[in-house]
Amino acid sequence: MEHLSTIEIIESVVQFTEHRDRDLLAETIVSTLFDLLDARNVSYYKIIQSNGKRGIKELIRVDSTGVVSAEHSSGGELSSFKSFDDAADFRDCYRSKEILSQYLQSGGSRLLHPVMGSYEFTGILEIECEATNEISNRLTKGFLKVYQNYLCLLEESEHDTLTGLFNRSAFDKYLEKMLLGKNRLPQSDVSTERRKNIEQEKFWLAVLDIDHFKRINDRFGHLNGDEVLVSLADIMRKSFRNTDKLFRFGGEEFVILLHKTDFDNAYNVLERFRKSVGSFVFPHAGNVTVSIGFVQISRQDIPSIVVGHADLALYHAKQHGRNHVCSYEKLVEEGQLDLASYSFDADYLCPTDSCQVGFAER
Repeated sequence: MEHLSTIEIIESVVQFTEHRDRDLLAETIVSTLFDLLDARNVSYYKIIQSNGKRGIKELIRVDSTGVVSAEHSSGGELSSFKSFDDAADFRDCYRSKEILSQYLQSGGSRLLHPVMGSYEFTGILEIECEATNEISNRLTKGFLKVYQNYLCLLEESEHDTLTGLFNRSAFDKYLEKMLLGKNRLPQSDVSTERRKNIEQEKFWLAVLDIDHFKRINDRFGHLNGDEVLVSLADIMRKSFRNTDKLFRFGGEEFVILLHKTDFDNAYNVLERFRKSVGSFVFPHAGNVTVSIGFVQISRQDIPSIVVGHADLALYHAKQHGRNHVCSYEKLVEEGQLDLASYSFDADYLCPTDSCQVGFAER
């Protein structure tokens, strides 16, 4: 690695701290380290759980051919999920949370760097170089420390301080990104079968609300009401996949973005979650129920409309006894929604005065 000037190092820091999107931030730090270290390749692996097993999935790789990310990969360029049972070195890095290094038979060295965020173990960086020295090691550690500090600031700005779930601001960003991703057509070299599979991928948005939450606050106090919110968030984490996104939308209302599943699975997982909440004994509050409305996210959707549709299904669940899971599409198909009674604007859903009767206490 050639000696780097102070200006070059500062410019590299400026480059990757320009981003507010964590995926772009990860891509930039990978590209930056590849250039600064004159590396053979640099990869970023996310820690995920699949089929009950924890392991890694390669999200971004930079080598002499350029940058490949999972978002734009047509399949084959990046390694698929690999459990820790088959990746002992990554498992050791994950458990020890320390840098692991080894010399390669082909010459050079390979480093595994753990990446920690404020709320979770974020991932592992893999770096292969021709050679390392004290300067390159210190530079790598320094850049990763700056990256992790910046990542923590981004995570804290995206999370609800009480429950630890994503907040409303993060929801707006994730939903927009999801819709943009669904509208981005596959590359021309993607096979017809792969293109068809991408177009058939289904995503769902669910809005859930704690039933009679005002009564809980009035009877047990706001501190115990907060305890219910925290416990509910814990049940959500246990009930959904780590690829699904969980948000506290505000007050006692939460939102879930379900990734790549069909209607039956979406309904079943929401129904199981509803039952899990109903069977859980909350400290002080005892048994609590939730009402849920959900809708499929379509390619042409506008954020305010898709959230409004899920909220309509939620209102229907509230009107019909609470503690239900309702699908917007099914309600429309069955003629159970009077869409003329609602309008949609930047605040998502505005029911007419007649429809608000009975919802002063949700």
